[in-house]
Amino acid sequence: MLDLRTRCASLIKPRPSRRTAVLLVFLGLAAAVHAAEGAPRRPIEAPGEMELATPEAVSRPAGLEHAAPTDDGRVQVMVELQDPPAAVVFAAAMRGTAPSDKRALAAAGAASKAQVRTVKAAQDGVAAALAAAPIRARELYRVSKALNGIAVAVAPENLHGLAAIPGVKRILPILLEHPTSSQSVPFIGAPQVWANTIGLPAGADGTGVKIGI
Repeated sequence: MLDLRTRCASLIKPRPSRRTAVLLVFLGLAAAVHAAEGAPRRPIEAPGEMELATPEAVSRPAGLEHAAPTDDGRVQVMVELQDPPAAVVFAAAMRGTAPSDKRALAAAGAASKAQVRTVKAAQDGVAAALAAAPIRARELYRVSKALNGIAVAVAPENLHGLAAIPGVKRILPILLEHPTSSQSVPFIGAPQVWANTIGLPAGADGTGVKIGI
């Protein structure tokens, strides 16, 4: 009989108490909040934001919305060409050889110099098409070693015609860069010096120091 009662008791699952149920609910909510905090945040669109967008911003292709503007109302983009840059040709020529192989280095150097000339000829043709109507882009500078491209300033409404030019691979936005010390200052350990948490005989936060220029 005892064995039968034990077996029956093992088959019957006890119902959780009210306190246990409430605890489980709170644990579930905490897990959901933690998952939401870890999820990537997306910008919240302000009411009427689309109505306030300028016609120039709406006409920009996807991915070029934040291209750096110019004083004359244009935007700055990098027009990348199809031909590989000189650095890619150099790396391909050196593939499978030792970095100290002088003969391979000379051959790779000659190949990269020849590619620079090839890139220049291709850029001249694309640059002429960029400056012509209806695009009328203003050339800013060219690159050919690490990237084969022409930086231009173009009216936002003419961005759609850039990719249709023969020889163009893709259009990349040129973004504004702002100098900041948010990464470099902690990297060199300056906050630890300022707070004197490394055992210095005195603080080094500039207190009492005069600088003459």
